[in-house]
Amino acid sequence: MTAALTPGRPFTGSERQLLDNTLQLHRAELVAAVSGLTDTQARLHLVPSLTTPISLVKHCAAAERIWFQRTLAGWTLDECTGQAVGGDASFHVGDHETLDLVVAEYQAACATSDDIAHRIIDTSGKVRFVIVVGEGLHDEDGRIVGTHGFYIDTTPDERKQQDQITAQLAVIAEDRAVIEQAKGVLMAAYGIEPNRAFEILVWRSQETNVRLRELAARFMAAVSASHLSPESRGQIDHTLLTLR
Repeated sequence: MTAALTPGRPFTGSERQLLDNTLQLHRAELVAAVSGLTDTQARLHLVPSLTTPISLVKHCAAAERIWFQRTLAGWTLDECTGQAVGGDASFHVGDHETLDLVVAEYQAACATSDDIAHRIIDTSGKVRFVIVVGEGLHDEDGRIVGTHGFYIDTTPDERKQQDQITAQLAVIAEDRAVIEQAKGVLMAAYGIEPNRAFEILVWRSQETNVRLRELAARFMAAVSASHLSPESRGQIDHTLLTLR
């Protein structure tokens, strides 16, 4: 990587910050590597495999969709914005496709990935990392026309005041078992800390006007009845958002 030691690139920070920075660097390097090539040069086979400069960019666009749209967001293949299956098909470039078109497709896939794994700037100017829990809104033809749901703030910080509130609520002994079970499912499904999982339950309790313990019990009953697992992201999103 020619930009591996780019001045100003952060080498310290949270795991999320370093992963995000490295991903952005690799994306930029891929585009830079094919910049300036003609369409003929971009289609040259320099190795025995299907790999050409243009097909590699095409494959990376598919990889973005596989990891972010299918894996993180839980979208179906029909909901994805393009090729979202690996293997030889992910390297296929149509005869009509130019290098500029394929690079634009890749950059659009990266932008969608960033929309799924959001980075936002709060009112103090600090970058915060969030993930989305939501479902698509479809028109009568089955096309996605919007989404509804909520954000989970995964930014590592102290959040002392929120943690104190979380701790005070969590000490209610008679409610602890079922709440802890529900927290465990959310922690496994979304890869979040206990206090974040608890805040989600508190939020849904307030939204539905259902006591926290009762909401957690209904959530666990729905999870058990549907034989869901923590890997069932889309179904867990739906269960959480439709609790009443």
